[in-house]
Amino acid sequence: MRSKQSSMEHSKEVAFVAVRRVRRQFDEPFKRTVVEQVERLGRSQSSVARSYELDPKMLRRWLLEYGSPQRIRGMGGSDPITGAVVAESVAMMEMRKRLRDVEEENDILKKALGVVSRRPR
Repeated sequence: MRSKQSSMEHSKEVAFVAVRRVRRQFDEPFKRTVVEQVERLGRSQSSVARSYELDPKMLRRWLLEYGSPQRIRGMGGSDPITGAVVAESVAMMEMRKRLRDVEEENDILKKALGVVSRRPR
Protein backbone atom coordinates (compact mmCIF):
# COMPACT_ATOMS: atom_id res chain seq x y z
CA MET A 1 0.00 0.00 0.00
CA ARG A 2 2.81 2.35 0.82
CA SER A 3 4.45 1.87 -2.57
CA LYS A 4 1.23 2.83 -4.36
CA GLN A 5 0.97 5.98 -2.30
CA SER A 6 4.54 6.99 -2.97
CA SER A 7 4.14 6.37 -6.72
CA MET A 8 1.00 8.55 -6.73
CA GLU A 9 2.85 11.31 -4.91
CA HIS A 10 5.68 11.03 -7.41
CA SER A 11 3.26 11.34 -10.34
CA LYS A 12 1.74 14.45 -8.75
CA GLU A 13 5.18 15.98 -8.40
CA VAL A 14 5.97 15.26 -12.03
CA ALA A 15 2.73 16.88 -13.14
CA PHE A 16 3.64 20.17 -11.47
CA VAL A 17 7.06 20.56 -13.08
CA ALA A 18 7.03 23.86 -14.93
CA VAL A 19 8.12 24.06 -18.54
CA ARG A 20 10.59 26.86 -19.13
CA ARG A 21 9.97 29.07 -22.10
CA VAL A 22 12.90 29.74 -24.36
CA ARG A 23 13.59 33.44 -24.64
CA ARG A 24 13.35 34.51 -28.25
CA GLN A 25 15.83 36.99 -29.67
CA PHE A 26 15.16 39.10 -32.74
CA ASP A 27 17.68 40.73 -35.02
CA GLU A 28 17.55 44.40 -35.97
CA PRO A 29 16.24 43.91 -39.55
CA PHE A 30 13.29 41.95 -38.21
CA LYS A 31 12.51 44.66 -35.65
CA ARG A 32 12.67 47.34 -38.34
CA THR A 33 10.33 45.31 -40.57
CA VAL A 34 7.79 45.00 -37.78
CA VAL A 35 8.03 48.73 -36.97
CA GLU A 36 7.59 49.56 -40.66
CA GLN A 37 4.33 47.62 -40.76
CA VAL A 38 2.95 49.87 -38.04
CA GLU A 39 4.33 53.15 -39.36
CA ARG A 40 4.19 52.92 -43.13
CA LEU A 41 1.45 50.37 -43.74
CA GLY A 42 -0.81 51.82 -41.09
CA ARG A 43 -1.51 48.53 -39.31
CA SER A 44 -2.46 48.75 -35.65
CA GLN A 45 0.12 47.85 -33.02
CA SER A 46 -2.09 45.15 -31.55
CA SER A 47 -2.69 43.40 -34.90
CA VAL A 48 1.03 43.42 -35.73
CA ALA A 49 1.90 42.12 -32.25
CA ARG A 50 -0.66 39.32 -32.59
CA SER A 51 0.45 38.33 -36.08
CA TYR A 52 4.09 37.96 -34.95
CA GLU A 53 3.16 36.56 -31.50
CA LEU A 54 4.91 39.45 -29.76
CA ASP A 55 4.14 41.14 -26.49
CA PRO A 56 2.59 44.55 -27.25
CA LYS A 57 4.95 46.19 -24.74
CA MET A 58 7.94 44.87 -26.70
CA LEU A 59 6.53 46.29 -29.92
CA ARG A 60 6.08 49.70 -28.26
CA ARG A 61 9.73 49.62 -27.17
CA TRP A 62 10.77 48.79 -30.74
CA LEU A 63 8.66 51.69 -32.02
CA LEU A 64 10.47 54.04 -29.66
CA GLU A 65 13.86 52.62 -30.59
CA TYR A 66 13.50 52.14 -34.37
CA GLY A 67 10.53 54.35 -35.21
CA SER A 68 10.60 57.68 -36.95
CA PRO A 69 11.47 60.74 -34.85
CA GLN A 70 8.12 62.35 -35.73
CA ARG A 71 6.27 59.39 -34.23
CA ILE A 72 8.33 59.55 -31.05
CA ARG A 73 7.49 63.23 -30.60
CA GLY A 74 3.83 62.48 -31.27
CA MET A 75 3.76 64.26 -34.62
CA GLY A 76 3.55 61.18 -36.85
CA GLY A 77 0.48 62.37 -38.73
CA SER A 78 1.69 65.94 -39.33
CA ASP A 79 4.37 65.04 -41.89
CA PRO A 80 2.69 65.34 -45.31
CA ILE A 81 5.03 62.85 -46.99
CA THR A 82 4.56 60.16 -44.33
CA GLY A 83 0.83 60.86 -44.25
CA ALA A 84 0.63 60.45 -48.03
CA VAL A 85 2.57 57.18 -47.90
CA VAL A 86 0.29 55.81 -45.17
CA ALA A 87 -2.83 56.96 -47.03
CA GLU A 88 -1.58 55.37 -50.24
CA SER A 89 -0.76 52.11 -48.43
CA VAL A 90 -4.20 52.01 -46.83
CA ALA A 91 -5.84 52.69 -50.20
CA MET A 92 -3.76 49.91 -51.76
CA MET A 93 -4.76 47.46 -49.02
CA GLU A 94 -8.44 48.37 -49.57
CA MET A 95 -8.10 47.87 -53.33
CA ARG A 96 -6.44 44.48 -52.84
CA LYS A 97 -9.28 43.42 -50.53
CA ARG A 98 -11.84 44.60 -53.07
CA LEU A 99 -10.01 42.68 -55.82
CA ARG A 100 -10.07 39.48 -53.71
CA ASP A 101 -13.79 39.96 -53.08
CA VAL A 102 -14.53 40.49 -56.77
CA GLU A 103 -12.43 37.47 -57.78
CA GLU A 104 -14.26 35.32 -55.24
CA GLU A 105 -17.62 36.59 -56.53
CA ASN A 106 -16.49 35.84 -60.09
CA ASP A 107 -15.56 32.25 -59.14
CA ILE A 108 -18.96 31.75 -57.50
CA LEU A 109 -20.76 33.05 -60.61
CA LYS A 110 -18.70 30.76 -62.86
CA LYS A 111 -19.69 27.76 -60.76
CA ALA A 112 -23.33 28.83 -60.78
CA LEU A 113 -23.27 29.22 -64.57
CA GLY A 114 -21.86 25.70 -64.87
CA VAL A 115 -24.66 24.30 -62.70
CA VAL A 116 -27.41 26.19 -64.53
CA SER A 117 -26.13 25.41 -68.01
CA ARG A 118 -26.04 21.65 -67.48
CA ARG A 119 -28.51 19.83 -69.67
CA PRO A 120 -30.93 17.57 -67.88
CA ARG A 121 -30.51 13.89 -68.79
